[in-house]
Amino acid sequence: MSAPNRAKRFRRILVTNDDGVRAPGLAVAEAVAADLAEEVWVVAPDSDNSGVSRKLTIQEPVRLEELAPRRFAVTGTPADCVIMGLGHVMADSPPDLVLSGVNSGANIAAETSYSGTVGAAITAHLMGRPAIALSQAYRDRKDVPWATAAAWLPRAVAQVLDGPDHFDDCFFNINVPAVAAEAVIGIELTRQGRRGVTGIDVERRTDLRENDYFWFTFRHGAGEAAPDSDVAALRRGAVSITPIGFDQTADTVLAALASAPPAAAD
Repeated sequence: MSAPNRAKRFRRILVTNDDGVRAPGLAVAEAVAADLAEEVWVVAPDSDNSGVSRKLTIQEPVRLEELAPRRFAVTGTPADCVIMGLGHVMADSPPDLVLSGVNSGANIAAETSYSGTVGAAITAHLMGRPAIALSQAYRDRKDVPWATAAAWLPRAVAQVLDGPDHFDDCFFNINVPAVAAEAVIGIELTRQGRRGVTGIDVERRTDLRENDYFWFTFRHGAGEAAPDSDVAALRRGAVSITPIGFDQTADTVLAALASAPPAAAD
């Protein structure tokens, strides 16, 4: 990581998200960044881009609008925003850190593969920038406990930054539980759990002009009970910090295949 500069740890931080440039969670991430950096730059989608993972816009132009000094909206995905931020907006002086979030809703277990918040952090990592994804769990979509994120994310991010520098090997995924700030039991280092999507339903509806349209609905399993998982940590009321790498090899399967006798020749 970059050495501290003057009174702040960093000179520049880039903040993005997937909920859009006007989302309340983005303001929380900006506040976290402001405590760490002399300059906070925002490059975020101009509208909600939840669930787009690492999608890139390559079949149509991407447009950039400057909303205020160091604040930009992009007609694209979170990954597009990171590419635009690093490759254009801040190309002459890249940020020391990329923060993605704060997402409305947890990004844990296998479901991180769908997350635009996580997708932005992955893209930053692939472009050689240290990155942290930030998410706030909730029980009621209309009552997200943003005060909990505001209270605990500065501590969680500081714990990551104060530890050994592993940003060449991974990015970090931080989730805040759906409880009041005073009810959080602490911060835990976790692994990615296995709470699975047991199915995706397609709901067919008809609009007022009698044209069909569709909604996708995710069905979730109960989730694993392993105490060191991100799923279990949030259930306990703890903030979860998970380092996420990129080797998706199924090692046990690879070992089993390697030890199996070769197939007989015809």
